[in-house]
Amino acid sequence: MNRIVRLVQLAVLAQILLFLFFGQILRVWEASEAFLREKFGGNPSAEAGGRGSSVSAMEAGALLSLASGVKPAIVDFYQANNRLPRPGNSRDIGLPPGSRLLENGSLEVRADGVPEARVYWRFSPTASGEARWECVTPDIRNLAEHMPDCRYDPSFRKDDPIVQEYALTDHLYFESGKSDEDGLMGGEQDRFERILQAAAPHPNNQVTDVQVSGYADPMGSSEDNDRLAESRAVYVRKSLVAIGIERSLIGLRVVGVDPGAPPDCSGYRRKERVQCLARSRRVDFVIKARRTL
Repeated sequence: MNRIVRLVQLAVLAQILLFLFFGQILRVWEASEAFLREKFGGNPSAEAGGRGSSVSAMEAGALLSLASGVKPAIVDFYQANNRLPRPGNSRDIGLPPGSRLLENGSLEVRADGVPEARVYWRFSPTASGEARWECVTPDIRNLAEHMPDCRYDPSFRKDDPIVQEYALTDHLYFESGKSDEDGLMGGEQDRFERILQAAAPHPNNQVTDVQVSGYADPMGSSEDNDRLAESRAVYVRKSLVAIGIERSLIGLRVVGVDPGAPPDCSGYRRKERVQCLARSRRVDFVIKARRTL
């Protein structure tokens, strides 16, 4: 009888041990599955956030102080040369340890306490010419807690070119009854040449859109004024195409008589009236472009 009891006890103990053993295996498997799902699942941001480093308030302050000491020199270089400094032409910019200029003009700063943690300041003038800085880090997930102007972006690529969107808005004035190169008012031809040189497409300057509008003064018939306004706009379009801007990018608008022509010119004699209406004989144009700094 005792022998049977012992066998039953051993069988029960074996079942308990087996249950505990398989339970432990199950827990290990679930933990492994969660780990694998986090690392190789469909949530890249969670994966990147898990890999991101952290910095203290003191380290973040050091990053900001380091960049603040270099920014003015980069801005001065840009304003003097109309281009961003590169590693080969930045001798006049004192770069402290822990920072370096990249080929696209960005400033890279590394945290002292976390050497693998990097912050990038990208300088980009606005369309009005004002300096604008963007602070991005692909490594420090808690940086915004200490530096609200900096954003954490694991997908940030430090070597992307820095691009400035800008628009060139101007006018071209013509003599009365004329619409071609010989009909430009005094000084306009040289000024137009400078505008064309600035707008000419090249590898670092890409024109994206052009709008050309032709106007005429109210003297003469409406048919002649429409014809003059169109001829003037077409002349400007031909000039833009000649420097390499695609014709399909140029929108042409014929306004005809300038609706903003000064009404008090009507009381003058013809010669004085022609002079009074000089600004109505024009072409307005807006050239939108993208420039790589």
